[in-house]
Amino acid sequence: MNTVNNLRFQETDRRIKDTMLSLMQQKDFHKITVSDICKESGVNRSTFYAHFTDVYDLMKKMQQDTFRDIQDTFKDTHAGNYAEYFSESSLTRVLTHIKKNRLFYRACLSYGQAATDMAGDELFIRYMRPFFLSLGFSETDADERRMQYYFRFFFAGMIEVIRLWVESDCIETPEEMAAVILKSAATSNKLSLALSLSKENTPS
Repeated sequence: MNTVNNLRFQETDRRIKDTMLSLMQQKDFHKITVSDICKESGVNRSTFYAHFTDVYDLMKKMQQDTFRDIQDTFKDTHAGNYAEYFSESSLTRVLTHIKKNRLFYRACLSYGQAATDMAGDELFIRYMRPFFLSLGFSETDADERRMQYYFRFFFAGMIEVIRLWVESDCIETPEEMAAVILKSAATSNKLSLALSLSKENTPS
């Protein structure tokens, strides 16, 4: 019987995902069809649809798998200590995972905005929003928007840095990249402060 707990079902699930990853190294995601996946993986269409509703559902589930793997890197982090999630050591763990799975991330980041939006939404809900609330933000509509603005600014920059890194086959070490990201964030904060002070000192 085909259930998610059935070994054969799991093996087929993995084969389809591995095939998708392989195809994403060869062509644009939007040009990949169910027929392509079935042909390359050796499964028939009915088997594919027993696992996934379409190519987009397959991609979504691959991203969920990856996000669970990232969460596992934080399993030893003290519950509720949200600041620890954004420490250099935690960031290095995430970047080590990305380097290990760089083929997937390279393909995923070239897949388009939908992929990064999905990851961003998950990251905001699970980690960033609780972190902002711990800093004193409220649950008012105004603060909810502020939290989203601050997060999106940081997330967009980090994604572009990671995109450049994986496209260069992760030349720098995860430790070096963690330092780059944190220094970039610190520089951004200093620039924001400088602009704020400049505005205050500008004659009206």
